[in-house]
Amino acid sequence: MPTVSEVLASFQRNVQASKTTMEHRTRIYGMIGQVQGTKPVEECRLIDLLDWVNSVPTWGAGMKDLAVRTINAGLNWGVRVGLIQSNPFANVEMETPEQGRAWSEEEYQRMLNAASNPQCVHFKEFMKFMRETGARPGEVAGADWKNWKESTPDRLVLPDHKTRRKTKKPRIIPLSFQAQQIIRYQRGRCGVGKIFRTGRGVDWTRSKLSLKTTEVRTLAGLPDDVVLHGIRHLFATDWVKKGGNIAILSKVLGHSSIETTLRCYVHLAYDDVDMMLAEMKAIK
Repeated sequence: MPTVSEVLASFQRNVQASKTTMEHRTRIYGMIGQVQGTKPVEECRLIDLLDWVNSVPTWGAGMKDLAVRTINAGLNWGVRVGLIQSNPFANVEMETPEQGRAWSEEEYQRMLNAASNPQCVHFKEFMKFMRETGARPGEVAGADWKNWKESTPDRLVLPDHKTRRKTKKPRIIPLSFQAQQIIRYQRGRCGVGKIFRTGRGVDWTRSKLSLKTTEVRTLAGLPDDVVLHGIRHLFATDWVKKGGNIAILSKVLGHSSIETTLRCYVHLAYDDVDMMLAEMKAIK
């Protein structure tokens, strides 16, 4: 009777994925291995996974959902190749992770002001870079110095990214002059490894970003729905309000289709829509 760790380890060895996904697997499989790893899969119950996921204090809805999906990917593979008869966690459902609404410009400025103290200044640069580029938090955290060259400073080229399997192309993040200056500032801290690092000089992780966002949000006196991904929404919404081309925006955001951009990232307020309609009628 194969154990949970044995099935997940076999999946990790035999099924390759992107570097980021492999890193997520290693971390999550190692963590569950310490709690449920020696237990035969057929003896596991649905509640075992729920109890474990909810016991990690630093995990929000997004990380819990990722952990469940990552573990189920391995166990479902085990079923397909005949290692186990069934996946006891197949019906586990987690709360849909909330990526957050678009921040208002005022909220963004309040977050920057709250992050001006020495303990948060490097997080402030992280937020400013997101605001300038519309990049995903994970893309900024994962960006390496190998991805940026002084000879072509107007772009960040990520060979490993979220939509790589669909697009079959590297993710190119256009950089404004301000974004280039932020990167050059980071070069002064460390010119190898990850571009953006914490105040202690270590890589930003999902957990560290979540904790720092909560800390700064509390200092700024803002509600809990102000989450880091909302800067990306703000970038997209601002682009549309200024009359930017949606097709270009979709490419800048790294989406595989314009539909995704329209469905998930364009948040025009009702008064903005009314104002735009009024202007269109006036033109006619």
